Amino acid sequence: MKRVAFIGAACAWAAAHCTDEVLAGLLTEVAEFGYSRVADRELPRALTMLEDADADVLPATFARALNLVDFAVEREVEALQSLREIYTGSPRAVTAVDARIEQMRLFGRGLHEQVTGYAALRAGALGTAAPREARPTRRARELEAVFPAMTEAVKGRVFSLRDFAPFREYTEAHPEAADETGIDERTIRLVLNYISGERSITRIRDCVAAESGQEIDLEGLYRLFEILKETGWVSW
Repeated sequence: MKRVAFIGAACAWAAAHCTDEVLAGLLTEVAEFGYSRVADRELPRALTMLEDADADVLPATFARALNLVDFAVEREVEALQSLREIYTGSPRAVTAVDARIEQMRLFGRGLHEQVTGYAALRAGALGTAAPREARPTRRARELEAVFPAMTEAVKGRVFSLRDFAPFREYTEAHPEAADETGIDERTIRLVLNYISGERSITRIRDCVAAESGQEIDLEGLYRLFEILKETGWVSW
């Protein structure tokens, strides 16, 4: 509890005193941590996935590997963007944050090329054609325009679907709902973590797939969001 109190106090101090001079140090720390986290976690995982894939599953594995590194970099971009909530907003501060975000995105493009290149190398070793980046399906493009957001009745008030009476009553009255979505309880908890009003259903699918390492059926996910909307957890 002392550690929690110290971290909370330190964060509050940084937010209250985020001058342009303080911002420079925060940007460096957030960016360096982000680069390290991606390099230590997601990039090795993506390359290992490709290394372990055989010819039959290489195209699908390539898509998963790309999604994983894209997810990881976008997470770090969002961490840098969060500093906009506490900085001064001066031209100097805006330029500094924008520059760091662009650096991170350039890093992401480099990782994208690295995964693509390694997939081609792996394909050559397997005697098959290099996989190509797949175009999003028509349905994925449609759901890219749907941005679920938590309702005022839920946001900051309810933290578990089990504690949300309308959802609990719906699932009790419709026991087939779980089969309709095909999404287990653990994955549903991950889905809820990515509801922000700024991520589309397609983007949420990609984030959850990257974090869980599982394929997420887009139609099943949409059905889940229909239920969440009907019971008042989200709106769009």
